[in-house]
Amino acid sequence: MLKKSCFILVMTAMFFIVLPGSAYGHSVLEKSDPADGDQLEQGIKIMELSYSTKIENGSTLSLRSEDGQEIQPSSVDLNNNVMSASFDESLRPGVYDVNWNIIGADGHPIDGQYSFSILSSSNQVKENDNEVSEVESNKQNPDANITANQQDTSGNETSSLGMIIVIILASIGLILAGGMWIRKKKNRK
Repeated sequence: MLKKSCFILVMTAMFFIVLPGSAYGHSVLEKSDPADGDQLEQGIKIMELSYSTKIENGSTLSLRSEDGQEIQPSSVDLNNNVMSASFDESLRPGVYDVNWNIIGADGHPIDGQYSFSILSSSNQVKENDNEVSEVESNKQNPDANITANQQDTSGNETSSLGMIIVIILASIGLILAGGMWIRKKKNRK
C-alpha cells in the first residue's frame, strides 16, 4: 500500500509540474523590427518578428496603412521562431498597423497587432508639434495615460491569474495526496 500511495503522490506532483508548461506554452511576440511605436525616418522593405517558440507554416502578416489600404508582403519566410516579411517596394511615409497571425509550436493559432510609422521631413515637423499638443493634453487629462497603460498590461494580468490558479490547484493536489499517504500509514499501525 505504501508503494501505491507514493506512486500516487509522485504522479500528482508530476502532473502539476508539467501542466503549467503545457498550459502556458503559447507563443508570444518577443521582438519586432520595426517595433511597436517606432517612428522610422525612411521606408523599409523588410520586417522581422521574433516569437517565444517555433512558428509553423500558415503563419501570416499584413499591413494596413492609415488610409485603410491593406498591404501584403511579397514573401513571408519562417525560420524557427522568426517571421521575415519582404515588400517589393519600400514603404512610404505614414502610419502602419501590423496584423500578424501565427500558428505556434503547440498548434494553437495566435494573432496580434501593433503600429509603427514612417516619417517624412514634413511629418517630423508635425510630430514635434503633436508632441507639444499631447503633453498639454495629458496635463489636462492625466488619466488618459493610465488607461492606455492598463490596456497594454491586461494580457499579463490574465497570464498571472492563470498561473495563480495552477499553483493553488497543485497545492491542493499535494495536500490531498499527502493526507492519503498519512492516512494509509496510520492504518498500517
